[in-house]
Amino acid sequence: MTAVPLVREYMSSSCHSVQASDPITQAKELMQFHAIRHLPVFEDGAVVGMVSLGDLYAMEAVMEVDPDRSEVRQAMSEDVYTVGPDTRLVDVVRTMAERHIGSCVVLDGQGALAGVFTSTDCCRVLAELLSQS
Repeated sequence: MTAVPLVREYMSSSCHSVQASDPITQAKELMQFHAIRHLPVFEDGAVVGMVSLGDLYAMEAVMEVDPDRSEVRQAMSEDVYTVGPDTRLVDVVRTMAERHIGSCVVLDGQGALAGVFTSTDCCRVLAELLSQS
């Protein structure tokens, strides 16, 4: 680990995303196939939301929507925490804890998806730090 760990060192860089207009079924299948719980949501090339597997299940159960006919935009959170790859890891983790969120989207300088940092990634960092002591 470098002296000042950056989010790029611990983010999941092989990440997936969906479009706001994609059906909920498509997002859910993508998450289940790749064993992930968060997907950045894009529209016209810009991140407009984040959707979690829990959001999708809640949408189906509580709202009783048809997942084949309902769009991801109906289930996503529009309050997306985004950072650049060179953001200090301590700042990312602190903000996630303060905002009670399970993920952040990492965007490169052009606004393209570079990665996602999740609470699971945070646990890996903690395990690494604890194993050094």
